Amino acid sequence: TGERLSVLEKKLHLTLLPVCASNPEELKQLIDIFEKTKDIVQEFFPKDKQTHLSIKGLGHFNGRVLWAGLESCTSTTNLTNFVKRLYEHINSLGPNFLVEPLRFTPHITLYKPPRKFFSKEKRSKTNIDELKN
Repeated sequence: TGERLSVLEKKLHLTLLPVCASNPEELKQLIDIFEKTKDIVQEFFPKDKQTHLSIKGLGHFNGRVLWAGLESCTSTTNLTNFVKRLYEHINSLGPNFLVEPLRFTPHITLYKPPRKFFSKEKRSKTNIDELKN
């Protein structure tokens, strides 16, 4: 059978903040930090209120990761404000965990090539346009 080149439905996700832990102790600290975010999540996304997001447009990151954009609305504004607040919270408790300064664009990842799909050398050079041929 051929290799699947899409993100399985059960793996669809919204990327909020890229974080990094380089050892088990840092991972434990990061988990502790996220445990302390429950109040922030509840503030922006109360359990009794649904959040609706609409997909609008496609794009890619460096020709490798294909994503679907989210239509700008009250929910995406709320999501962006939530991410800003989450960033500030994590930065105040452990700034070394944040991979890059806050640059958040709400999106859903549709395609990301598995690491095993390309050799290490080819992985850095292959992009979505090349896969169309």
